[in-house]
Amino acid sequence: MKPVVFIVSVLLASGSVLGSTILLVSVGPPVAEWTLVPALVGLMIVIFGPFTLGSLLATWDFRRDDESRRLLRNWAVGIGVFEIAAVATIVFYAVVNGTPAWLPVLFAAACVLLTVVAVAVGPALLRRDLATRQDRPEWTPLSRLDIRRKVMRITVTFGAVFILGSIAALVLITSFGDPSEDIGFALLAVLASSFLASGLASMIVSFPLNSELRETTDHDAALLRRVGKAVLARKPSELDASELPAATHYAHVTSVLLPFQLAFFGQLYAGLMIQQVMQLTTSEDLVPLVLLLGLAAVFIAIAPLLIIRIRRARRWVREHADLTATAPGDVTANRRALTEDRPDDITAETGRTDSVDG
Repeated sequence: MKPVVFIVSVLLASGSVLGSTILLVSVGPPVAEWTLVPALVGLMIVIFGPFTLGSLLATWDFRRDDESRRLLRNWAVGIGVFEIAAVATIVFYAVVNGTPAWLPVLFAAACVLLTVVAVAVGPALLRRDLATRQDRPEWTPLSRLDIRRKVMRITVTFGAVFILGSIAALVLITSFGDPSEDIGFALLAVLASSFLASGLASMIVSFPLNSELRETTDHDAALLRRVGKAVLARKPSELDASELPAATHYAHVTSVLLPFQLAFFGQLYAGLMIQQVMQLTTSEDLVPLVLLLGLAAVFIAIAPLLIIRIRRARRWVREHADLTATAPGDVTANRRALTEDRPDDITAETGRTDSVDG
């Protein structure tokens, strides 16, 4: 899926969730306020469930083999279960709060319609992408210069938002506020916005890497799953010799992509946590404190996992340096060539791979 299509889809989905929330609350105001939380979660699933399914179908070719089709079936069943549960929460909200019956029917029909659209549009986008894709150039690892350029874009984004935001805040406070009381709060708001903006920049600069990650297995979701297990979960026995070039390509890409993902999560959570600190300074409600502690706990859980995966990907690259210059190519063709031309080497390569502490 093209980055522009993905971003526009996310914006439309987010706008649909916001509009659906306004419709739900305006047509059926909650008598029991606690019922609003599961209903809002249900609305998000009703919108983002089909979006997730469509994204998978637009990204991966699940027609390759039985394993790929089984993966698609598992994803579809899982998303379908969540969608049914989401509609059930909206029905529950309507029953408890006396909402008109047509409203949950409307959301259920929208969920079905969006799912049908996802099933139709996702594969069409994939076919269009594959049909218009030019011949794949010879693959080379991303250079240090390219990485530094990406880091520089993130840094410039943070600096620009912080400097311009600080100037705007100072002008507004000097003109309309009390600098002695408002300056600290305003700078915290600018700092939070800077982290969120640079986090968004981290996500944007990583889009080409996500595209290259799909190319490592030529849009084969089942192969990507095996390669990911071999490289990141240290299960090299999942692969045969013909798949080692793809695994090495995957390791190169993830060793660069995962640090940008870590930067994205770090800056996103920093911005959100600063916002909660600001709420704590102006409110006696415990909700900001709970959210602050929750955000910190989630990041503390995610960050070590990403760091471990980064180290494993880099270790795989070091231990398979002889395959770095080998393009992933077509795994089926690689397997056929190995079988016909070097049958004895398959056992040797597989045995070597099984011993890797990846």
